[in-house]
Amino acid sequence: MLDLLPRVQKWRYISPMKKARSSFSVVTLDNCVYVFGGLFEQTSLKCVEKYDPHSNTWAQLPPMHCARENSTACVFNGRILVAGGRDRKTVEEFNPATNQWTFTTGNLTFERSGGAMTLVAGNLILGGGDKYDTIEFFNDEKRRWIMWPTWCTFLNVVPSHYVLTLG
Repeated sequence: MLDLLPRVQKWRYISPMKKARSSFSVVTLDNCVYVFGGLFEQTSLKCVEKYDPHSNTWAQLPPMHCARENSTACVFNGRILVAGGRDRKTVEEFNPATNQWTFTTGNLTFERSGGAMTLVAGNLILGGGDKYDTIEFFNDEKRRWIMWPTWCTFLNVVPSHYVLTLG
């Protein structure tokens, strides 16, 4: 983990996760790091872990309903949405206050592996991935995903009011 505090700015070792993995999605919320799914020895995972940097410990949280690798995640209105993954078009929503998972009402239009998701002006946007050059917008009021105009296959996002597309 890279510690970006102004006085430190160096790599340091932290406590290892309870389950080794690659191809996971990750978000930060309330100064903790949440890790979702991933891949271990060619098996997709549904396990979830939360890292507390103050105690340097990992806690296992309730698993997702679906195993996911190469998914994407984002904090949205105090909840964490985990979307897509290899061969997945479902979106799960984690409520950190209750430690419970639910599916969002609507699925993504396509299975989306390796996409990127972020908030743009208070709206959740997901796009790109290894197969599609599309962007989808989450309508929280209607609880469904809406397709937007076609863009580039490779999408990078930054938490602001911009979406960067490359390619």
